[in-house]
Amino acid sequence: MAKVKRKPFDKITGRFIPIMCEMLESAAYKALTPRQQILYIYCRNEEFHPKRFKPDKSDPKQFYFNEAIWSDKIDPETKRQGYGLYSLNHPAHFYRDMDALIMYGFIKCIYPGATQKQRNIYKYSDKWKQYGTREFEILPSEMTKSLLNKREKQQEAKKAADLSALEEIFGTGDETAERKDRLRKQLENL
Repeated sequence: MAKVKRKPFDKITGRFIPIMCEMLESAAYKALTPRQQILYIYCRNEEFHPKRFKPDKSDPKQFYFNEAIWSDKIDPETKRQGYGLYSLNHPAHFYRDMDALIMYGFIKCIYPGATQKQRNIYKYSDKWKQYGTREFEILPSEMTKSLLNKREKQQEAKKAADLSALEEIFGTGDETAERKDRLRKQLENL
């Protein structure tokens, strides 16, 4: 029998986005909504886009994803058409989905620009690998301003619930006022 010559695989032409199978099968990726998964793919596209604006030329993993990119507007700096993922009438949908990508460990915010009315600068993260374990933690330095505000409100609500539980246990009489004040101070120090 004659040997059959095999053709070498055709080379991949054009742009593509590498995403690991381990990520697609992870619990963190499965916890994202389909819209958030698509947003992550478009964020990854920014890493390889030929017309992308690089916040830090020495670190290719940094990117920004401003209104001109996620809407269908034309970015004034790069002169490129946006993706049209979200409507300009509802920007909260975009920010909610970006916050979810941060909370599941796919990206982190390295520069929250909201306080200076500048762009947020993001960076890709591998924390999604630790999702569901004790080691998984999103630090405040990796959050956007909106996430920090949400976290602060949650902590205040927890303190208020703890204080109301103390009042139920100890009552509201004057005899326990000193004891409640000590416990309240201990809670505030946590």
